[in-house]
Amino acid sequence: MGRFYTIKGNNLYIYVTANDEMISLNDLPSVLGLFEAESAWRWSDKMAVCQNVSYDSLQQAKVILEIQGYQPREVSEILLERYFVEVEGKIFLSPYIPVENGNKNLNPLNEEDVFMSMMLKLETARKEGKIQEEVYFETKKNIEEKLRAYERKKRDH
Repeated sequence: MGRFYTIKGNNLYIYVTANDEMISLNDLPSVLGLFEAESAWRWSDKMAVCQNVSYDSLQQAKVILEIQGYQPREVSEILLERYFVEVEGKIFLSPYIPVENGNKNLNPLNEEDVFMSMMLKLETARKEGKIQEEVYFETKKNIEEKLRAYERKKRDH
């Protein structure tokens, strides 16, 4: 299982393995131009491919993807293209197991902790100048909406 992205030239591959859920189109700021009508992109339930993405948008997309829990991964473009077409398991992208996992806290974070961690990473990326203001505000709005939905769900149960 894993959530990854790979950049090959000006192309961005966003993908998940096993039963992980793909990122929503709404989670990537529209100002990056990744999934707009005038952009070249493809989407499946396990992979999104954005073609001819500007360098600036690629750099900011990397930051947003990492905030969302995606990890960079080096995979050949040929294998990624086959994975897009034959995603039903015929192409095997092995689960990624980072060496540095070590002795981390074994208790999984609850959703609220995940959203707060995402917000902290977003604030850090903004302060470090890794993302533009428009990207920051759109991503912040998306995270806040998810947090409010989580709080409503928690309150209703």
